[in-house]
Amino acid sequence: MIATHHLEPMQEEELPEYVLHRLSLCGWQNDPMFTDDAFKLMYDYSGGVPRRLNNLCSRILLFGALEETHVIDATLVRQVIDDLRQDNTPTTGPKHTLDADTAYSSIGPMHARVPPKVQRDRMLAEPGLPDPDLMRRLDILERYVRSHDRSIRQIVRILNDWVDDDAQTPPTEDTQP
Repeated sequence: MIATHHLEPMQEEELPEYVLHRLSLCGWQNDPMFTDDAFKLMYDYSGGVPRRLNNLCSRILLFGALEETHVIDATLVRQVIDDLRQDNTPTTGPKHTLDADTAYSSIGPMHARVPPKVQRDRMLAEPGLPDPDLMRRLDILERYVRSHDRSIRQIVRILNDWVDDDAQTPPTEDTQP
């Protein structure tokens, strides 16, 4: 499919309908709600490219679930975009070459202002001791993974219930051959 078809970026006015349609396919019932300014910022970040938009939406929904919010607004979207830019991963951030300073700085604290060389020197000076900032970041990641795992298990339970309900529902005139 990838080799034979390329999706063009969508126009800004198409984005809300695209997002809401995809959410409706998985049972979304208007909670959380999206504000117009959230859609605008989502378009500005993604450029209408479906892959980038889908990645952004996944992170927005995860963040919204963790924060237990019922409204996705520009402030929340901006936080997620800032977080994605901090990640600096190949699919979400700028591409760069990985030198020694960059490699060591990537495992430092998320909002650190410690120069990469200082971080590297700290790690080399105490190779047997776990970095407390790294341990803090690992704890945060573990919480995200546990939350994501709970969500997936809940979705699987819901899907299994739907399959069971369909199997027990007698056919109607519309569904009979």
